[in-house]
Amino acid sequence: MKIIYIACISFLLASCGVQYTAKKQAKIMAEAIKTANYEVTLKYTHPSVIQMIGGNSNFIEILKSGTQEMKTMGNRYESIKLGKPSKTVIAGNEVHCLIPENITMKLKDGKVISKSYFLAVSKDNGKNWTFIETAILTKDNIKTILPNYNEKLVIPEKKAPKHIKN
Repeated sequence: MKIIYIACISFLLASCGVQYTAKKQAKIMAEAIKTANYEVTLKYTHPSVIQMIGGNSNFIEILKSGTQEMKTMGNRYESIKLGKPSKTVIAGNEVHCLIPENITMKLKDGKVISKSYFLAVSKDNGKNWTFIETAILTKDNIKTILPNYNEKLVIPEKKAPKHIKN
């Protein structure tokens, strides 16, 4: 009985550590997005997303042009706050979890506040994570982008952002 108890405690502690690492690396990703650090954003973006866009250089060019367009319109990221990661699920040879994001963008005429999620993916039992913004995922493309996706990890429905005028 003691052995089972110790095994359960060890599993719970390991799971908490995995979630802590996922959130820590998601914070690095969020800060890179906010500050337009393209190389770090590339490093933490799931490879299938980069491949879907046409490779590293295309991915960085899209990030640069998106950042420039935001600046031209007078928009900028004000904050990206992350919530508590979901429970992890095993998906083939990967570990997945969801990390809530609350994104506030400053616009010329006010703010936009949106809620989204990073789908965090680890191929080395939680040591290193890459992320997929769930806004790009649909029932039709999720298995193409993430072939090992485990449907036990339920992605919440997308919600419309709130626009707050000045």
